[in-house]
Amino acid sequence: MPHFLRDRRHGENFFLIEEREKEKPLRARVKKIETQIATLDKELATLEGKLADPKVYDGPTVELMNLSQRQSSLRGEKEALELEWLGILEQIGD
Repeated sequence: MPHFLRDRRHGENFFLIEEREKEKPLRARVKKIETQIATLDKELATLEGKLADPKVYDGPTVELMNLSQRQSSLRGEKEALELEWLGILEQIGD
């Protein structure tokens, strides 16, 4: 047995370091998801601004449908990312 594992404190530190190394890819994915969610939030805010404009409802129906479909799609993407984000945080204990 290596000498650093004989001492309980060193053994615990070793396992903490090993655990952090295993979590690195998960933590990187969390950061990426957070960036993606922020991007989706910006796009959703822009779309919601357009949908709040009464002129959109007086214009071509196709434009309104496209905006509504895009909004629905973005909300679905955001929800999926949020679920993944929560799942990862549960795994790593944050």
